[in-house]
Amino acid sequence: MPTQTLPTTKDKTLFLASVLNYIKDAVWVLDADLRILDINTAACQLLGWRREQVIGLSYYDVLPATSSFDHKNLSQYLNQSISYAEEVSFLHGLTLSPGNDRTTIVEGIIHPLMGQGYVTGAAIVFRSISSHTKTERLQADFISMASHSLRNPLMSIQSSMDYILEGQASEIKSKHLLENVRVQSQKMAILLQELLDTSQIASGKEILLRTQLLGVVPLIETVAQEFRSLYPEMLLQLNALSTLPAIATDKIKVELVLRNLLNHARLRNKSRGRIRLTVNSRSKDIVFSVSDEGASLDIEQRGQIFWHIYSLEPEKGEGDAPYEYVIGLFITRRLVELLGGSIWVTQPNAKGIDVNFTLPIRRHTG
Repeated sequence: MPTQTLPTTKDKTLFLASVLNYIKDAVWVLDADLRILDINTAACQLLGWRREQVIGLSYYDVLPATSSFDHKNLSQYLNQSISYAEEVSFLHGLTLSPGNDRTTIVEGIIHPLMGQGYVTGAAIVFRSISSHTKTERLQADFISMASHSLRNPLMSIQSSMDYILEGQASEIKSKHLLENVRVQSQKMAILLQELLDTSQIASGKEILLRTQLLGVVPLIETVAQEFRSLYPEMLLQLNALSTLPAIATDKIKVELVLRNLLNHARLRNKSRGRIRLTVNSRSKDIVFSVSDEGASLDIEQRGQIFWHIYSLEPEKGEGDAPYEYVIGLFITRRLVELLGGSIWVTQPNAKGIDVNFTLPIRRHTG
């Protein structure tokens, strides 16, 4: 009977490296002190490091020093996995490549590694959403937007029709309910056109502008009334002169921009506090400003607002709460530019930001 030779440590290491390199997702293998024991080829490509450069280093040394918020969140996830011997999933923004400050959104899972009854380290498996699944993420964002936008008019139509079919409504009440069905149906048609435009913008297709001469004050009052009915817990203040000039623009697209900005401010406010919508006129354009009371942002973070998706920092007092990711204002910026305006972010106070955009003063619809 042939003698069986037990595998050496070197054999085990080579076998582990071979298995890791067959995995298409990026993998880090860390010990209990969070030193990197191995990474696979996919991780090298995503990180921009060579394998021999990172073996033995702490993961703190691999991520650039500019990404202190990455360290905090990853430490939280890793400590949770190692301390409780449990798998932890995450969706996080990481600055991955040395000499490159571009933030990459990654999703993944941390697996605790067990040895002799206790946790000896962890394996992090992750993939870049930014480069690998951007299309899927945009599709998910679009479906979420469509579902949210169509839910309210559909519920209103269903409620009105149920009341009529029950036979309890008077003739006058029935006419009122049927009028509500007609109005809500029109609103759904408008929303569907908005969603179609949004889809076309996201895919880079040309969008047709439907310009008409309209008053700015009635437009913002309509959007404000809708927002207040949807989010009564929010305090929305309007500051606009009644003498603002009428402009020729695409009403539906301007309303979509304002809805997106107000909802963005609501998310930054954590669904509480005050939002201000201010409108002023200059010689050649109208300036709209949506102000919130959310966390302050540095210059880099202000630019991230116009990504497809970006992170909201936890507020002071929230401890080690993980970062929350929200849909950014990428589509909103494209819409404003399509309307001939510009959009930017300012931070006039210690807390909160202003998202400002302009629309040119045009009085002809051609």
